[in-house]
Amino acid sequence: MAAVNEGKALELIAKAEKKSKSFWPGSAKYEDAHDMFTRGANMLKVARKWDEAGDAFEKAAAMSAKLGEPHDEASDFVAAAGCYRKTQTGKAVTCLQRAVDLFTNMGRFTVAAKHTKDIAEMYEEDQELESAINFYESAAQFYEGENSTAMATKCLLKAATFLAQLEKYDRAIEIFEQAGIGGIDNNLTQFKCKEYFLHAVLCHLATGEAHTARAALDRYQDLDAKFVGSREAEFANSLVTAVEDADVDAFTAAIVDFDRITKLSNWRTTILLRVKQAIQAEEDDLT
Repeated sequence: MAAVNEGKALELIAKAEKKSKSFWPGSAKYEDAHDMFTRGANMLKVARKWDEAGDAFEKAAAMSAKLGEPHDEASDFVAAAGCYRKTQTGKAVTCLQRAVDLFTNMGRFTVAAKHTKDIAEMYEEDQELESAINFYESAAQFYEGENSTAMATKCLLKAATFLAQLEKYDRAIEIFEQAGIGGIDNNLTQFKCKEYFLHAVLCHLATGEAHTARAALDRYQDLDAKFVGSREAEFANSLVTAVEDADVDAFTAAIVDFDRITKLSNWRTTILLRVKQAIQAEEDDLT
């Protein structure tokens, strides 16, 4: 079945290429070629020939461009990206970027945001964190422009976690703080604020500046009454105190106590390990 689909698809695509290059005047030849390229691409998808299907969708996009149909052209590039994503991240990104440019020119900013976020996710999957950060922040800008605050925050928080992994703590702190402060008066997000404030404190500690972590923790508690007395606030306080005292045992005990009820994520574990290693290095310097 797959071989049959592939054979028919290649015949259709050959006819489409011939049709598109014919000397017949008017737009009908491009419409027919677009239809054949699209049908061929879908047959190749069924045959799981992802690169060939992506190439056919790109050719369909070229026909849409000749017809002056930017929405169809963008949709063809999205379809091509969906195929390339199976095999070639680079080509998938290029096609999605073309689609984003087209949707942006049409004023379709929410759609542009979605596909920008898709690009970020592809880079995340490939562990290309710098690029993932850039596209998550770009997606957030699109969402913010459309007043989609929740989606913008979600993208920024993704960026913040990667910024911290790359030890770009100042920008990560800025994002976590903004998310926490912005969510205090929102019934849908206020329960997440304590998590964001904790993450900001962890990033402060990772910079090696215990006094700024203490000042930030005090400020977050002044801003958010629900944060005061929470397990996250108590945990943050224990960590800051342990760092102030350069007490590795107290730091470890605080982590074990918190983890007993709230399992630490890999991200939190990574940041805490860096802080612990810094305390140990300070102890070694004193001995």
